Amino acid sequence: MTEIPVSGAVLTWAREFRGLSLEEAAERLHVTVVELEELETEVRRPSLTTFEKIASAYQLPLATLFRRTPPPVPEQLPDFRTFEGAPPQMSFEFRVALSNVRRLQATLRILRLEDESFHGAMLRQYEFGRDPFEQGAAERRAIGISVQQQLQWNADDGFRHWRAIIERLGISVYLQNFELTDCRGCARWLR
Repeated sequence: MTEIPVSGAVLTWAREFRGLSLEEAAERLHVTVVELEELETEVRRPSLTTFEKIASAYQLPLATLFRRTPPPVPEQLPDFRTFEGAPPQMSFEFRVALSNVRRLQATLRILRLEDESFHGAMLRQYEFGRDPFEQGAAERRAIGISVQQQLQWNADDGFRHWRAIIERLGISVYLQNFELTDCRGCARWLR
């Protein structure tokens, strides 16, 4: 059996990066907590099959798990997400979705640097002190969509229409799978 020379610190980072406890990760991997601890402390090395299972269960590229040291943890931005007033959740699925969006944004950053015709969105600014209904009406006028038009759309068409409008403004929209209790949606600003 071939053992993979992987860093236990990287395996620990990968599990924690996905927000999994030792118990949750062991369950996903179909191993005992003791076996997972042995891998993370380098008491034993994973077989190729186990190594591939780890990458698959954590939804991380094999190449990431081959690192000698854990990658830098992405900056945690203020989190204003909520669902019916409850604080935000960071489920495994949401963490994977956020990683996917970060990867896509990194690609956009490269495009912006290498292609001068590629530009980001020019976003309008809003004020907390102004009436939100007034600001919403001003935004609808600016993009050319009336409340009457919007009310004529069914839910599926509404999403497609708004997505097209937002993307025409230069804003990328990513549809990711995660539980509704995590949030209904979120925004990440590409710097």
